[in-house]
Amino acid sequence: MNRLIYKRCGLNDLNELTAISHDTFYQTFAPHNKAENINTYVDRAFNISTIEKELSDPGSEFYFAYNDSELIGYIKINHPGSQTDVNEAGSLELERIYVKAAFQNRGYGGQLMNRTIQMAHTYSCKYLWLGVWDQNAAAIRFYERNGFVKFHEHPFYLGDELQTDHLMKLNLQPR
Repeated sequence: MNRLIYKRCGLNDLNELTAISHDTFYQTFAPHNKAENINTYVDRAFNISTIEKELSDPGSEFYFAYNDSELIGYIKINHPGSQTDVNEAGSLELERIYVKAAFQNRGYGGQLMNRTIQMAHTYSCKYLWLGVWDQNAAAIRFYERNGFVKFHEHPFYLGDELQTDHLMKLNLQPR
């Protein structure tokens, strides 16, 4: 396994970011949800206009991850004021961490997580947090292996279906 190369996304990456967002979300959630709910959510959350707005938000950062020159996934982090829930000083949200299906189970998710934790330390965060669907047992195990613990939950609508996300956090020690 090669060490990943990271590139911060900008507006010039809009089309590629929109495409990988669609693809990875479908790969991850379509097998476990009704197609109409997936389609409704993706049409709203991952359209060009929405992604452009997110890219333009100074409190959000997207990073592509490459294995050599091949795009394998991406992460999105949010600072307070741009977070989906917590918005506390000293926190950093990992809103999205996605690896394309062809590259899963090769350790790349762990590399993306380590990169995110490094960024949280760079920003002197007290903790890193995320939301994960309570039915996504593999993702929950991955986060637990990386030191995250559940601290709360919140509702999440996928189309017309009310689901529950576990909120998990990783306390960070100052370096």
